[in-house]
Amino acid sequence: MASPDTFLHISEGVFCLGSALVDYEFEVTEEQLKKIATAHGVAKGQMTLADDETFEKAFALLNNELSYQREGGGSAMNSLITYSRMGGHGGTYCIVGKDSSGEFFLEELQDLGIDIISTEHSHSQATGRCMVMITPDKDRTMVTNLGINEQLELTGTSAPGLEGFKAFYAESYLLATDKPRATLFSYLDEARKLDMIISLSLSDVSMVTYCREHIEKVLAGRVDILFGNYEEYKHYTGEAELDKIFAFFPGHIKSMVLTRGKEGAVILHRGVNKNGNEQFTIPAYKTRVVDTLGAGDTYAGAFLYAMYEKNFGYERSAKFASVAAGKVISRLGPRLSAVECGDLLGRLEN
Repeated sequence: MASPDTFLHISEGVFCLGSALVDYEFEVTEEQLKKIATAHGVAKGQMTLADDETFEKAFALLNNELSYQREGGGSAMNSLITYSRMGGHGGTYCIVGKDSSGEFFLEELQDLGIDIISTEHSHSQATGRCMVMITPDKDRTMVTNLGINEQLELTGTSAPGLEGFKAFYAESYLLATDKPRATLFSYLDEARKLDMIISLSLSDVSMVTYCREHIEKVLAGRVDILFGNYEEYKHYTGEAELDKIFAFFPGHIKSMVLTRGKEGAVILHRGVNKNGNEQFTIPAYKTRVVDTLGAGDTYAGAFLYAMYEKNFGYERSAKFASVAAGKVISRLGPRLSAVECGDLLGRLEN
């Protein structure tokens, strides 16, 4: 079995699996968010799945009053964009609708030279959308209409596109619906056969709450690096203390990355030397918080880039990821621009 350390000497890129979404980001008041939450059962600070009708009604409530910023989105896709804009080689398997939003989404990936395997489909569903509401406390609440993403399935017997990549990264959001869930498990099986480094993001408190049995099944197989924030880890384990949180997970999960917002991050790497485990506490990058959307995604993308493309260890990769996440929360939008990534690379080399 390969270990993450083995991959520190290889740079053949990351294949990411996640929902293809287009984000519509609104800056809202607490009162406006409460109106949406009351009408549509939305939980503040979490992601709520919505059918077409519910999404349209919620979107209309805000669109009639506010302007929005449109960007490509999707958790794992945000990480992939970060990784690729920094110069890494990325790949993905995704599905979009035959509409302008789908064209908008794919164009960004194509411009970065990302290997795209886009499923052929006969469905009339629209490209997935996510309405993101940023409140004055800088928290983000999401209402997601998966759209065509619910049809993300394999057309053959094997998971395509993994050959040539040494790492696989996926989001737990895929576990929420049947076809994407089956697709994720097929990719995990294939990635393990190919002895790839496997990373998983816990994604959201709603996922660890409502998809727990599926996450347990994923973690029962080999997962080398687990990403998540403190609340996600806490809700999944039922523990509040870091030592107890880390001890909850099976020993074959070699590395856990736990982010804590302004308190920074803690990385546990198991069994690396005769003394057992290494644990690093990395301070948060000091910045003015404008929008926390995409912070965890950017962190993961930057962390994996520093490890896989630059051959850095866990501590230095985590420090770099902290800076990247700090940059993305200092302005609106879930993704760093190419210019911002270039500036960060200058910091990485020093």
